[in-house]
Amino acid sequence: MAPPELTTTTDLGRRGRLSRRLLAWFLLFSLFPLLVTNAIGYRQSEGIIRQLVERYLTAIAQVQAQHVRDRTDRAILLLQAVAAGNEFLAAGALRSQGLPTGVMGQAASRIEMERLLGRKLDELKLFDALYLFTPDGAIAASVGLRENLSTSLPAHEATGSLSAILLSTPRGVRPMFRLVVPVHGRQSVPVAFLAATLSLDGFRDMLQAPDRLAGHVESFIVDAGGRPIFVSHPHDSVNYAEPLVTPLLALPDGAHEQYRAGDGALVLGTIVALPDYEWRLIAEAQTDEAFGALRRLGSLSLLLELLLVAVLIGTAVVVSRDVVAPLSRLVHASRRVA
Repeated sequence: MAPPELTTTTDLGRRGRLSRRLLAWFLLFSLFPLLVTNAIGYRQSEGIIRQLVERYLTAIAQVQAQHVRDRTDRAILLLQAVAAGNEFLAAGALRSQGLPTGVMGQAASRIEMERLLGRKLDELKLFDALYLFTPDGAIAASVGLRENLSTSLPAHEATGSLSAILLSTPRGVRPMFRLVVPVHGRQSVPVAFLAATLSLDGFRDMLQAPDRLAGHVESFIVDAGGRPIFVSHPHDSVNYAEPLVTPLLALPDGAHEQYRAGDGALVLGTIVALPDYEWRLIAEAQTDEAFGALRRLGSLSLLLELLLVAVLIGTAVVVSRDVVAPLSRLVHASRRVA
């Protein structure tokens, strides 16, 4: 018969191996399905929430783009109301070019035209300057802020247009906005153009848009070169002279992308076209806000899973001991009988 000490040591080794096997199988069949189910559920929830956020962002961007279009159309209509059928301004423009003007041209001097434009500027209370310029680029009359008056012909001479011009200021490069409408003569041909200027702050007042929509959603209007010309939430970190740092500029309208914004925050953004303009609008939402609740739920679920693992391991150890100990005694007894 083998010595008792040797038998006890061998039995303890076998008992330990059996306990570990039972513990491993117990954890495999109890925890693995739970962990897999939670992981799949989290990924599915994240995908659903991401789709909802993307739709929500697209809807906000489209509404904002239409709002910008409506407000700029309103400003152009106000300017057109001043120019439409205004024979006085048409005669003054012709007179400044030395062309025949008729009876109206005798009274349409530069001083009188500026008086008229000055009254209109006070009535509208929207523009920083009003000025009349001829097709050859000469200014026939001007009131308000008379610096940086552009006399380049508009893109759409027959209707009205809005453009942005980048200017160097003491605060750095800033955009200035110019609205232009034609002034028609008797031949229904533009004899001059009536223009109005808006500073960045004036353009913001014209849009009447809040700094941020729906929490931390921030909007940018970029020109054809990708340079920002308007930011819904003004801050000094925006460089108006350089293209906006975002992969959305290389993507088609309606695309979505997750990236690091200029301030380092991780954002989810989308880009849409501004109707009838070469501008595009970008809307960004911080992922911490969009997916914050889901991530907190995921962290809580992971913590609960770890606690469950600890409880199951403790339970499995106790159960395996209660199961393995009698079996070991039975095996030992049967060997002694043998």
